[in-house]
Amino acid sequence: MKEGHVGAQFFISYAGCEDNQPTLTGFQQIDVIKNLILESQNSLKLGTNLHSIEHAHGKIVVFIGLENGRILNNDIGLLKKFYKTGVRYICLTHNCHTDWAESCCDSSPHPGGLTEFGEKMIHEMNKLGIIVDLSHTSHQTQLDAIRVSKAPVIFSHSNAYTLCKSPRNVKDEVLQELKKNGGIIMVTFVPSFVSEDERIQYDYLKQVTNSSKEFEREMKAWKTANPDKESTLEKVVDHIDYLVKTIGTDHVGIGSDFDGMQFLTRGLEDVSKFVNLIAELVKRKYTDDQIKKILSGNFKRVLKNVEEISQKIN
Repeated sequence: MKEGHVGAQFFISYAGCEDNQPTLTGFQQIDVIKNLILESQNSLKLGTNLHSIEHAHGKIVVFIGLENGRILNNDIGLLKKFYKTGVRYICLTHNCHTDWAESCCDSSPHPGGLTEFGEKMIHEMNKLGIIVDLSHTSHQTQLDAIRVSKAPVIFSHSNAYTLCKSPRNVKDEVLQELKKNGGIIMVTFVPSFVSEDERIQYDYLKQVTNSSKEFEREMKAWKTANPDKESTLEKVVDHIDYLVKTIGTDHVGIGSDFDGMQFLTRGLEDVSKFVNLIAELVKRKYTDDQIKKILSGNFKRVLKNVEEISQKIN
């Protein structure tokens, strides 16, 4: 992280869709994060607001995010408890629906979008000062949440659907609403969300292979044979270019998602490689001001706005 000049990063408390005790898992993972910060207190500090970043005193600020709304167990009281533990953004779904929000990647029946209770969840997140994260949500959930939220929302790890047709990426209609909302989309380095060619091959092999080992072997062979088609640093910056052109520099950030990758994007293999991303932005004639906004300024602005709106509501 130091080599990559990371100043602040979200560590994620995550529970899978098959987890029978997602709330317990959520609290346990937050405990792990806090223990890690404690053990590395000379290098890391817990972040809860913009002040944490502005007064980091040379330490890397660790914010806590919650990924998968199932962890909340349909309970607004739990939402408040997670806020008290330090959670500052919540990804409404993972690749499965919650009772109150529709996922992008679950084929089982759902009412669609946000339910009435889902809207109450958004209102409470606004009131507490928790950022609403729409990565993993369906198109309709995205539109509903942006309509309902009084504060800017984020896509913590998603790309442009126009360039890569993964359901995890964001369509132009939603991007325009995101701009009006004042939110940001933070580009991810997950290869099948970056390269359309790699996404097609990934989806195909998922269907025709019989085991995870066979899938991994075949995918590696394809990447070796098709270096021009696999995900690269340059293609990640293509997404940044498209998003900047479509909704402006003020609404783009960096999301990475290193812990969520089975394969890696060439040139962005780990957090030390963020400097490569900066170099590519410089090469493409982005100004210093634009680069600062994309790397951190836009997220800090969202964080500040969410805090201010929380204070107004209360």
